[in-house]
Amino acid sequence: MQPHYTATLAARHNLAVSLARELSGTGVTSNVAAPGAILVARRRSRRRWGTW
Repeated sequence: MQPHYTATLAARHNLAVSLARELSGTGVTSNVAAPGAILVARRRSRRRWGTW
């Protein structure tokens, strides 16, 4: 993965955790979508699929 992409994923996760802690007890929840790689036909032929 590219460093900037990984850093962005971590930042979104940390923001959601921070919001959840800050808003705990108020009835407000915090969620984050963490998209990942999806196996499609054109990617099955890649040699490194599944190694990361």
